[in-house]
Amino acid sequence: DSETGEILHISNQSDSEDVSSARDIIEKGGIPGAASVMTRKSACPKEGFDPKIPCVSDWLYFIETALNGKIVKVDGVLGRYRKHSQGTSQKTYELLEESLRVMDRVVEKHPEHKWLESCCRKGIARYLMGEAFRQLEKMDLKTSSELATRASKLNKKSFFRAIALVCYLFFKLPLLAKILIPPLSKFKYTIRRISK
Repeated sequence: DSETGEILHISNQSDSEDVSSARDIIEKGGIPGAASVMTRKSACPKEGFDPKIPCVSDWLYFIETALNGKIVKVDGVLGRYRKHSQGTSQKTYELLEESLRVMDRVVEKHPEHKWLESCCRKGIARYLMGEAFRQLEKMDLKTSSELATRASKLNKKSFFRAIALVCYLFFKLPLLAKILIPPLSKFKYTIRRISK
């Protein structure tokens, strides 16, 4: 945290967080510690970053690079990221539609990969559910419920349906939300890991 200097999270602490393919980048919502990524020029998209995706174009760029080459993880702490009020991690809801557009662009630009459509649907569901959780933390219960419902329609797993139901209950019973959401927030990364 920029204000306190506290370490909030260390990424890639379990095998489930590792990214080894374009499928992983899509379904896991990106590459943890993406500023530490190095790419071979031969694997990079010929057109570079997509100007139709102005803020989250790195996600599309990494997916396309992975479609052209191999991903290798180098163990160790390779970077330190600063969380602050103006960072993109604080603007995820504002960037929601652009982030979802990335999935459309992937399918549109790479029709030769038939598996991308179902994979991108899973990626969208995961992204929506993550944003639903962030909105819960902000106590925007209506938005959280709407996002979780959208996610559960894309991913029919019982986990997604259960989270959508919880978000709906919190929306309908705000006092319950006020009591339960603060302790739930402490388990954010655990919930993320079991949702895969």
